Amino acid sequence: MAGVAAASGLRAPAFASPPRLAGAVRTIRWLAPGRALVSVRRDRQRKAVVEDMVEGVVVANRMAGDGADALRIRLREAVMVVSK
Repeated sequence: MAGVAAASGLRAPAFASPPRLAGAVRTIRWLAPGRALVSVRRDRQRKAVVEDMVEGVVVANRMAGDGADALRIRLREAVMVVSK
């Protein structure tokens, strides 16, 4: 995901697990301007964890609309290639 973000001129957030907020499945924390930490619970189906990470990259870069949709597709494709 970091490679896709960089190739798109974006920043990849840092990832951690589990979220600090009790009961949360995904959180985002802003560390500094332009830097974010996305925390996800890993004790779920792989697809749900991947989707949380994809959405974390989108939110961390404040993407919306068609650009966000295109980024989601590229991120999902990258994960599929790596996991084969």
